[in-house]
Amino acid sequence: TYIQPTIIKSATEADGTPIELPEPKTHRVVSEEASAATLNMMEAVISEMGNGSRKIDGYRTAGKSGTAQRFDPKCKCYNGFTASFVGVAPVEDPQLVVYVMLDRPTNGNLGSQLALPVVNNILLMALPRYNATPSPRQPAPPSMNRQSGPRRSRWRTISHFNTRAKPSRF
Repeated sequence: TYIQPTIIKSATEADGTPIELPEPKTHRVVSEEASAATLNMMEAVISEMGNGSRKIDGYRTAGKSGTAQRFDPKCKCYNGFTASFVGVAPVEDPQLVVYVMLDRPTNGNLGSQLALPVVNNILLMALPRYNATPSPRQPAPPSMNRQSGPRRSRWRTISHFNTRAKPSRF
């Protein structure tokens, strides 16, 4: 759901009387079906790939990696990479979204190998901190036909990293 950006949080008259501000306009930009299918595919990235190391105990998570070549205007060629990963949790009622981008990593170029561990570390800290309810013990089986009800909560963006520093552990 698109929510119109706002700048003013509150306003008052000179005498302190609150001024009612208009509610931000909202509208759906992606169908329920497309949203459910996309989230389902992103969950498969975590649950069906790798050796289980992508999962976070107690929560169903979804994600997507990104790897891109960087264009260097000096040589007019591709020179270096950008690796990224976006994670969403918990899948059944998304509360948090974390995006990590590593600019010119020096020890690889795959977002799933370099940025995913950082996303998971942030989610491990943020999920309990923001009181995200743990997922039911049995995750829903991956299915392109899973129905998605209306979302009652807004996602919170927790992090965006853009660094040229060499990752120390990943």
